[in-house]
Amino acid sequence: MTEPALSVRQAAGLYEAMSLRYYRRYLEFLHASEAIAGSPAATGRPDDLASAIGRYEELVKEWVREPPCGALAVSALLDFATLIAVEALAAETMLDLAIGAEDRLHQALALHEAARWVNVNVAVPEYIRSLGARPAKGGATP
Repeated sequence: MTEPALSVRQAAGLYEAMSLRYYRRYLEFLHASEAIAGSPAATGRPDDLASAIGRYEELVKEWVREPPCGALAVSALLDFATLIAVEALAAETMLDLAIGAEDRLHQALALHEAARWVNVNVAVPEYIRSLGARPAKGGATP
């Protein structure tokens, strides 16, 4: 059965809209990168899919496996993990199984590094401070 011309145009228009939505997000993330760094991103828009995949893999190796050095990096790791989760949900909804084990590994690494930073820099110091604020056995605070 041949697809009606209007249906073909509609599908093409919807896929173009989806690609522009992702491209818009790409530009927003690129601008955020430039604003944080105070200079243009190291690379501009990749010329093709292979160069985009290559650059992505380079950045993952360089930054996702690196323990964060501050709250801004933790926030970016959480955003990165969230992006993979959202993409996985979209892939499952569209019956596209493009999200593989490597993407899940990147997500897990990002969450692990973010959680470790929060534990070392926020949770443990807060817990230690709370121990110092507890009343002594006689009821007086140290």
